[in-house]
Amino acid sequence: ESTISAGDWLRSQLHNLKDDLEDSEMALHDYKQHKHILSVSLDDQSNMLREEMQQLNGALTSVRTQLQRAVAKRDELNKIDTANPSHLPALELLDNPTLQQLRSAYVESERRRQSLLSAGKGAQHPEVAAEQAKTETLRTAILDEVKNIKEATEREVNVLRREERGLAGLYANAEQRARDLNLLEIEYTRLMRAKDNNEKLFSLVLERTKESDLARMLRVNNIRAADRPILPKVPVSPHVPMNIAVGALLGLLLGLSTAIGREHLDRSIKSPEDIEKDLGLTFLGMLPELDENGSNGNGYRSRYGQRKAEREGKNAGHGDAPPLTNKPELAVYEHSTSAMAEAARAIRTNILFMSPDEPYRTLLVTSASPREGKTTVACCIAVAMAQAGQRVALLDCDMRRPRLHRVFSKLVNEGLTNALIDPSRADKMAQQTTVPNLWVVPTGPLPPNPAELLHSEAFEKLLNALRDSFDRVVVDSPPIAPVTDAAILSTKVDGTLLVVRALKTKKDPARRSVRALTDVGGRLVGVVLNAVSGRGNPDYYHYY
Repeated sequence: ESTISAGDWLRSQLHNLKDDLEDSEMALHDYKQHKHILSVSLDDQSNMLREEMQQLNGALTSVRTQLQRAVAKRDELNKIDTANPSHLPALELLDNPTLQQLRSAYVESERRRQSLLSAGKGAQHPEVAAEQAKTETLRTAILDEVKNIKEATEREVNVLRREERGLAGLYANAEQRARDLNLLEIEYTRLMRAKDNNEKLFSLVLERTKESDLARMLRVNNIRAADRPILPKVPVSPHVPMNIAVGALLGLLLGLSTAIGREHLDRSIKSPEDIEKDLGLTFLGMLPELDENGSNGNGYRSRYGQRKAEREGKNAGHGDAPPLTNKPELAVYEHSTSAMAEAARAIRTNILFMSPDEPYRTLLVTSASPREGKTTVACCIAVAMAQAGQRVALLDCDMRRPRLHRVFSKLVNEGLTNALIDPSRADKMAQQTTVPNLWVVPTGPLPPNPAELLHSEAFEKLLNALRDSFDRVVVDSPPIAPVTDAAILSTKVDGTLLVVRALKTKKDPARRSVRALTDVGGRLVGVVLNAVSGRGNPDYYHYY
């Protein structure tokens, strides 16, 4: 019964759809006939219009080019001074054969007249008068010919302008027809779409009607109960063990990827292997990170250092030992048995063995960027060398942010800049410190042009004088990246020491600093790794 009912409904709809399809076909035909649309497709008509517009545009462009050329020629002709025909420009006029002949005859006649005058014949002489009359006749003919050329050029300009207006009108007409065709295409497309939809729907309903008639003729029931539904014993979802396993696996992968990504994204220098691999320089040693007590940040000291510290604490207030300041720059002197002092002495030994035959008398200490501990390293190395019995001068060449005068509590009004300006005061610039065998040279008053001052001949003489007076001269300088002071100083000293701060100095700035020093011819001794934290491994710097 449902099949018969569906067939009857489909047959009733089929009649209505057939009427709709015929109406849409007639509407499309009437529209094409009313709008005079050819049997060819609108795309073909659009292509023909586009080709016509391209041809018109090319012709219009060519005419406009000729018009501009003719107008320019006319303007140039109007500027010609016809007072002297011999000075007529050949480009605009002399392409006329008649004008060329007249001009040549005019020039020849004028030359003969001048020859007669030069021969001493007066202006009233018959030959001179005849040449003068011939010259005037030729001049009049030339001017008439020039006038004819100007008129011909003006007529050419007028003809080209009329031709331009005609082509512009044809092009505008083609554009208007193209716009009208676009409007026709909108309505035509709508009618064509309605006709196609009605045709597809009519075909679909006709097919379903035939299928319904065949099903009604079969009269077979193909429905039966295959099996009764069974209630499941366990829930289908969620699958708890599977979810736990997938979560654990994803968590493990996420943790591994995070650790690997963090390791690869960290571009800082962390170990001696990074220095030798990425910078290609010799590793001289490392200085531990200090806390306020002068230890290496984790409270560990050697047993000998602990016992000596206890004795120093018991004997506090007795003897002539200077009071402790807890400055990190003086940790090697104030805590001589600490890990910091041992590390500084190790660096001192490595520097001495780098060149035993030609020791580094003057040593520059610099860094790639600010706040990497170059002043602290310079002080530690200078104190360690002074403790070895050598006379050491610590020279502060950081004339932008000096610190050595504050470290050793010296006045800044007398120092390097005073000696450079007045060489007679050079013997007063080195001031003895509380550390035996160690003298410090402050910067003095800060100059407005530190780079030019360090590049002067006076500074080189002063540095040579310090080299003669002391066993070692340790120079503290500004960072390499912001200013060029360190690059200038590297060319005046025996060796340069580069300081990098662990977990802070990036590899790229460090490479640029090495490149800047080598480009100017500086001699790099090696690299010191500063502020290394020993919390992860207490035995990293010393043993018990």
